[in-house]
Amino acid sequence: MKIVGCFKIAPDLDMLGEAEWRAKEGLLPETKYVRNIYSCYDETVLELVLRAKEQGGAEAEALTVKAPETFFKTDALYAVGYDRVIELTTSQSGRAPELIARFVRHDPEIGCVVMGCQSQDWNGFQVPYEVAERLDWTCISEVDAFEQRDVDLMWVRQRENGVERELLVRLPCVLVVGTVPKTYLRIPTLKQKMAAKSKMVHRVPCEPEEDDRSAVLVQTTFLERTRKAEAMTSEQLKDIFRELAAHTEKGSGT
Repeated sequence: MKIVGCFKIAPDLDMLGEAEWRAKEGLLPETKYVRNIYSCYDETVLELVLRAKEQGGAEAEALTVKAPETFFKTDALYAVGYDRVIELTTSQSGRAPELIARFVRHDPEIGCVVMGCQSQDWNGFQVPYEVAERLDWTCISEVDAFEQRDVDLMWVRQRENGVERELLVRLPCVLVVGTVPKTYLRIPTLKQKMAAKSKMVHRVPCEPEEDDRSAVLVQTTFLERTRKAEAMTSEQLKDIFRELAAHTEKGSGT
């Protein structure tokens, strides 16, 4: 069986200065010359898939959908233990769920797709669920650990609103990973990097096709959300801390 860890290549927004954000008035600034990184949650996804491979013996594949001009060395994933790295390239935005589902549907050996719950640029929260809908697979959210227990069974640990559950899920399924503390993609050794130099990334250009109407989600509209609040000044914060300190001293009797 194959487990596919999906990841998104996203710009490192921490590299943008405050002036660049202000110039765009709340819109995403130009990121063409900003370095690219794994999107938030996706580094955790990639590490958890490798752990599942070590525990259950499944093949691990890493899959991303990217624009042809986006630069990122995805071949580094071979050095940490991935068996295959695939890039689905398209110039059309918003096609990730369709392309991922199409790729998975054409490989009967894939039994599990693991995805992060959101990306750091659009934060739509919808791609994993649309992929599951297109595949007609079971979808489990808030996952922080999983392990293949049988040919067609996956043990899944889910944490949601302070409640921890252990589920035994029949494959195939889509797992959506949320926050998993202290889980980062492992760093390869020099020996692993040298051994992986000969491996090639599979780049698959995706031609435009007619819209797939099988998915339930047809359109998403983001509504403006405003918050009626004013930022506190540094002097106001200092006054609050002074009041708290005085209250603490009074309560301790000093």
